[in-house]
Amino acid sequence: MFEHKDSSGVSQPSEDHTDSLAYYNGREALDAAQFADAANNFTLLIERHPRDPQYRWMRAKAYYGLGAWDLCRQDCDLAAELGLTLPEVRQLAEMAITEAHTSGNRGAGKPDFMALLALRHNYRLRSLFINADERLAEGDYNGVLELVTLAERLLDNGDASGDLAFNLGLMRVRACIGSGKQGEALEVIDFYIKHAQATGRDDYVRQFKVQRSLLY
Repeated sequence: MFEHKDSSGVSQPSEDHTDSLAYYNGREALDAAQFADAANNFTLLIERHPRDPQYRWMRAKAYYGLGAWDLCRQDCDLAAELGLTLPEVRQLAEMAITEAHTSGNRGAGKPDFMALLALRHNYRLRSLFINADERLAEGDYNGVLELVTLAERLLDNGDASGDLAFNLGLMRVRACIGSGKQGEALEVIDFYIKHAQATGRDDYVRQFKVQRSLLY
């Protein structure tokens, strides 16, 4: 499965589309201190490769950034149990224990619980999106539409104008076009163009107009 390791000693996926996308998105999010996004991506990888300690280690760092001390320590411990011998793993676990002890009188368990709830929600959304993207590449347009519908139901009201919502819309349009549902595709395009204009997302106005031009 894995061909090489990067300079930090972390395995990099070589073939699988989902693994590659989740890995590189996770590393990029971690480098940008977008810890929730990083944890979402590494959670997906852990689901697919539960015995790989590298992903536990990467997610532990994301949890530390979120202030989820107990979750961080648990992933560090599991990474060590699975054979990861980097001294940084034990150091991070000890730092998480110290942070948890320091904040113990201020309800240290609550941040972990809330972080976990948010991560589970975001993980389900990201997982559905990635699976839909794979189905689109395979030409399974009906499968794409089913997954996009599920993902749209999980979106919060505050996410309706976010990148994920618009990208789900673009994916729905492409699936409709691929399955010969041009009329439905035009309805979706018109809806998202108006929504993008109303929310000041000119970048998505342009993208949906490009999709509309493909139908004429």
